[in-house]
Amino acid sequence: MLLNYFLDVLKNAPTYFSEHTNAAIFVGVLALLQFLLVVVMGWKTSAEVRFILHFLSIVRFLTMVFSGIVLVSFDQIAVSSDYTSTRFYIELLIASIVVIVLIGTAIMKSNPDDETMDNAGSQLWEGIFIIIVLLVFIFTALETKLPDFGFDLFDKTLGTWIMNGFMSLTSGFVLSAFEIIIGLICASVIKSGSKNPNSY
Repeated sequence: MLLNYFLDVLKNAPTYFSEHTNAAIFVGVLALLQFLLVVVMGWKTSAEVRFILHFLSIVRFLTMVFSGIVLVSFDQIAVSSDYTSTRFYIELLIASIVVIVLIGTAIMKSNPDDETMDNAGSQLWEGIFIIIVLLVFIFTALETKLPDFGFDLFDKTLGTWIMNGFMSLTSGFVLSAFEIIIGLICASVIKSGSKNPNSY
């Protein structure tokens, strides 16, 4: 279900960009600014680290755009699907736990004063929050009541925006697994290369 969910979000992307042009532009500008910031910061680092930063910034850019699509359109995607079912939330829960394990691995492999450790620590708390909310959804019917909660805001109820926002946060967190795995692999390659200066 999780794979089908990601595919459905991508299929919904053309509709998202055509029906929510202003939101699409806003998300695109934020993602582009983040990408450019990483590129500028990358010039201060070594060639190997610069390559990693630039590659990871592309992954982060795509994740941010994906999360933006979910923020605006999750309620539309969920209408004709089982993406508000217990099974789907269990899959998200398992995926989130896997990401937390990866974050723990990144923390253990980083230096105590490494910026990576601070970023991983904040991601860890984010993952704990996501797991708690998913457990609430699994053992209660809160997610079925949220869409009817609150006043209307930009053609959606406040509860719908809350639900969409949470699913956007969760989607970005689950997809960050790719960023963490790539970072760990690249860091290992650089470390092994530094231990073998004659290797090519």
